[in-house]
Amino acid sequence: MGGTHGKGQRPVVEVGAHVAYRGQTWQVAALQGQQVYLLQEDGTETRLLLGRLFADPGFEVVGARAPDAVPQWGLFETVPVAAQQRALAWLPHIREVETGWPHPEGGRDGQTMRPEYDPERWTLAQRDAAKAKELAALGFARVTRTTVERMRYAYRKQGLWGLVDKRAVPARGRHPTGYADERVVAAVLEALRRQRGRSKGTVKGLQVLVGQILEDTHGRGVVEMPSRSTFYRLVSVLADPADRPGRPARTATAAARACETLGVSVQPAPPRRPQAKAVVERTFGSINDLFCQHVAGHTGSNPQRRGSKAAAEARWTIPQLQDFLDEWITCGWQNRPHDGLRHPILPKTALTPNQMWAALITISGYVPVPLTEADDLELLPVRWQPITERGIRLDYRTYNHDILDPHRSERSPVEAKDGKWELHHNPHDARQIWVRLTDGQLHEVPWIHRDHVHQPFNDSVWRHIQTEVEQRGDRDQHEADLADALDQLLRRTRSSAGTEHETGRREKRRARSTAMQLPDLPGQRRPLDTETTPAPDPDWSESLDDLIGIEVAADAGTSEPEGASMRLPAEAGGYGLWDAEAEAEQW
Repeated sequence: MGGTHGKGQRPVVEVGAHVAYRGQTWQVAALQGQQVYLLQEDGTETRLLLGRLFADPGFEVVGARAPDAVPQWGLFETVPVAAQQRALAWLPHIREVETGWPHPEGGRDGQTMRPEYDPERWTLAQRDAAKAKELAALGFARVTRTTVERMRYAYRKQGLWGLVDKRAVPARGRHPTGYADERVVAAVLEALRRQRGRSKGTVKGLQVLVGQILEDTHGRGVVEMPSRSTFYRLVSVLADPADRPGRPARTATAAARACETLGVSVQPAPPRRPQAKAVVERTFGSINDLFCQHVAGHTGSNPQRRGSKAAAEARWTIPQLQDFLDEWITCGWQNRPHDGLRHPILPKTALTPNQMWAALITISGYVPVPLTEADDLELLPVRWQPITERGIRLDYRTYNHDILDPHRSERSPVEAKDGKWELHHNPHDARQIWVRLTDGQLHEVPWIHRDHVHQPFNDSVWRHIQTEVEQRGDRDQHEADLADALDQLLRRTRSSAGTEHETGRREKRRARSTAMQLPDLPGQRRPLDTETTPAPDPDWSESLDDLIGIEVAADAGTSEPEGASMRLPAEAGGYGLWDAEAEAEQW
């Protein structure tokens, strides 16, 4: 059968385990690198990539415990901080009862398993009793063996949300702002609106702004400002997570908690001390040397090394750059020998990451089951918005689907968010969002203009379009104009930023055979059959998307669209260079 066997809280595929694949049960006969060998009782055997096995809709490890649910962080943040801290305090205790270890596998350096929680010596009921005794000694109120057992079952079913004291969740009918003056509530909302898009400030600074709004609206001294603790509570309840002052620190904490619940160890490093994480910095340096410096718009490692035309040269969107990086990692980085990767039997030979992975699979004998698509959606950033008769409005975009029909103009069960609904969105692809409905699941809701905009776009591209398109007519017409302008911009970004190489480039493409090949990047190993013949100098300005588009047109026997030759080239870098620190604020 299969299981976890102390290797973490997610199931694993190991030799001898039984898995469901294509509606049938198979036994894992062998693991070799990225491949798995499966065998049936009648002697039927097959060999396939692990990724293909995991992607099968009916895949599961037979007999293994269901993987722990990814925490619903959006829902978790709706409860008071004290309730969050209490649930997080329970987490290592539950993990210790279940596995014998209070921390994930990567965070156990220097630790030893306490004998009273050894799964090889004691049953779960005995470990529950030992934990209840320990918690009572630590000051946990009214904790018995039954309490520990109940918390374990709740964690298995609901993840971290199951450890939350539900008495802390605001009940329907009780407004989250309590008995606060409605004029103060309105002023706080107005202050948050004014702060949106500006640099993050402090709650104290926001309090000053709220006082000014109350004075301007109602007169000096007419409305009494609440106490500082009441004001902080109001801001916590009313502020969207993206607008909340001081959010970067909270985001970092939430990220660390998410990693811990997923079994990922986090090693804090002091700020502005690269020597504290030398391996990470060296990896970044290698990526810069072997990949980034060859990409149009490369900014250099510091302002002194940045070219004067770097911003004008930039022409790729973030999704395109991600595609380029993914391809380079696959064919370059993963197949390039690394000096730090050595096998004990061949200590003088540097191995590639793929070779080292295969060696480690042979030693460990198992592969952890990766996160599912539903898990990935849970980890996306969260917003809270109402569902209206026309759908969901987010950043001047309308998202709509028939699945919203039963919930239009209805309040969500989450009273802590004033009846708004939990949305998950991808900052790099705003063409759809996911909303959590009353069944507890996330459902995809498309942008009403998604069929018109065929490429992913992020918030920075959308904001650029908003500044360029003048509003004409009503809101619906303006949104349609924005969608049209966005589509045109994304189409232009797929072509070259200038005209100086266009003529020669078109002639090269027409003469080129249909077997297209990307130029090699430094560190990328070439196939043996191509190493024997000299290759032409690579043209780093070529775009895979451009080549595919030209070849498709050539195969179809079509020419350039009418008026294409009269089209002016797009301004390169029209929406500027990507700001990593600004991007971090979106999560």
